[in-house]
Amino acid sequence: MQEFVRRYKCLALKDDGWLPLKSKNNKDLAVELLEITKQDFSSVQIGRTQILYRAPQQRILELLRNLSLERVCVISQSWTRMMLTQLFARRLRQVRPGLLAALKAEHDLEKVEEALGYASEVISTLIQVFNFQLYEITQCKILREKLIERKRVTALLAEVFPKDPESNFDELTEAVRQGDEIVDLPGNPQQIKLYQDTKAKLELTINRRATRADLAEGTQNAEKQRLLDGIQRAIELGIESCSEVAAGRAMIERIEKEEIVVTNLKIALGTGGIVVWTPDAQQQLNSSGLDAVISEAMKFGMKTAEGKTLQNVAIFAKKLRTMLATVEWDGSSQWISIEKLYESDEVTEDLLEHPEVAWAHHETQLRNRIRDVLDPLQIAVDTLNEKVMTQTLKSFEDPPDLGADQLQRLQQKENALSATAAEALELVKEAKTKLVSSIESEDEAELADAIEICQRCNVSDSVAVHLLERYAIAQILWAMKFHIVEGTRGEVGLLLDEALAGATSTVMQGEQGDIELGKDTIL
Repeated sequence: MQEFVRRYKCLALKDDGWLPLKSKNNKDLAVELLEITKQDFSSVQIGRTQILYRAPQQRILELLRNLSLERVCVISQSWTRMMLTQLFARRLRQVRPGLLAALKAEHDLEKVEEALGYASEVISTLIQVFNFQLYEITQCKILREKLIERKRVTALLAEVFPKDPESNFDELTEAVRQGDEIVDLPGNPQQIKLYQDTKAKLELTINRRATRADLAEGTQNAEKQRLLDGIQRAIELGIESCSEVAAGRAMIERIEKEEIVVTNLKIALGTGGIVVWTPDAQQQLNSSGLDAVISEAMKFGMKTAEGKTLQNVAIFAKKLRTMLATVEWDGSSQWISIEKLYESDEVTEDLLEHPEVAWAHHETQLRNRIRDVLDPLQIAVDTLNEKVMTQTLKSFEDPPDLGADQLQRLQQKENALSATAAEALELVKEAKTKLVSSIESEDEAELADAIEICQRCNVSDSVAVHLLERYAIAQILWAMKFHIVEGTRGEVGLLLDEALAGATSTVMQGEQGDIELGKDTIL
């Protein structure tokens, strides 16, 4: 009886809740449970300690029991979840203060790990039930990763910092590089200071290395100001005793001695050369003063860039002065020997910056310009060559790259010649225009005007040759008009073509009577 009540007591659970059971003993409870089902259980026999029923009743009871158990499980699960949720919430509130304290400390890895460990211990079993992670736990895990990385890099920095930075430069550089990558990560003051000190040590080493390299290069190139600046930086960086500083000071002493030789070269180059054209400049050339300074420079062994350049300029200037003394000074003849000298390998950009060397180079260009442009233009003006005058005057718009002396002289010549050329070009264009117009119109007055301007141009087989054919046509057309200064025409005929006109002469009436003119005379 007791087992029956225990097994089927769940039948009292309905959709709207549990039905109250009023009976106090098992027999009455069994009867009450059977009545709750509202099924026909009249065949069930209830004794004092036993209940007897057959298989059909057994199936109905079991079916009703299964349906009731579904409702019981739902309610049971709901209550279980509620209890677990409340428990989970209480434990989350329990661990949150420690997590917040760890987040506030920020750089205390031990405290963060302790807070995460405590949280795991308290809520680890419930995490398997609830797929939820507290925000503070997530933040603490992120912070822990950052602090672990900070701790690793700090250990690396602590290991490399005491070492000699020169012999362990690559290792120091790599450690600082890793420190730079985590510069925004949290860390305690000691960690931050170690990183800053290590980075400062690396920067100091880099500056020292750069200074020593700069001193070595300055010594090799004999650059005085660069050496002075480098030595000053070396003193500031605390490496005054390095070998590069000693070598730099020795080179400065040598440069100061070389400056005396440089001064002598400048003095020698300042006299006996040509930097401005004058009619008698060729007679003032003198290269004898260069021999002694060239010998002095070669014996000393020039090291500075200025010294080497001036030595080369002096050697070149000696050759140049010797050649200039033998060339044709007046006119615009080509200086072949000078041009070949400038085409040699010894001519450099530094060499061409010297005034004397640059002047001779520009002078050859000026003479070539006169010979290739101005002289042909003068011939074109004399012969009224329209094509050459047009092309040459257009080239005046792009002046060549010359020195101030040559450019001034060239402009004077071009200005004088261009005015004459422009006037001649205008005249020949006018003649051409009038010839074309008069030939087309065959007007006697226009033909006479065109012939007159051609006579002013002296059109011939050597002057304004391109107008010669039109000039001849104009003369023929004008002659065919039988132009007579005085008298009147008695007859006009085409006498040039005997096939069209049989007459070979014509009679003109003048003041002295009739005059017979033959065809040859008319032509």
